[in-house]
Amino acid sequence: MKKNTIHSLCCTKDIVVVTVQYRIGYLGFFSTGDEECPGNLALWDQFLALKWVKENISRFDGDPENITVMGHSSGACCVDLLSISPYSRVNAELFKNVGNS
Repeated sequence: MKKNTIHSLCCTKDIVVVTVQYRIGYLGFFSTGDEECPGNLALWDQFLALKWVKENISRFDGDPENITVMGHSSGACCVDLLSISPYSRVNAELFKNVGNS
């Protein structure tokens, strides 16, 4: 097994990995600019997933006070958007660290 991969770290350290699904493309980012279709539903999906993780991760031996949000490629862009969102500032307890590639 290669060292320092997510797989090897999860097997040798106390790490719980959670992956989430969210709307992409037209369904995730389309907006009409009004209340009918406000847009960025993909980011709201991710916020709700983070809220669920925060509330339930302890059931899987995870630490709700030490959540790291990670992404790769378009997922990394979403992580960046989550980290600068005004909603994240109001709900700062949702995640502690950010990592992306």
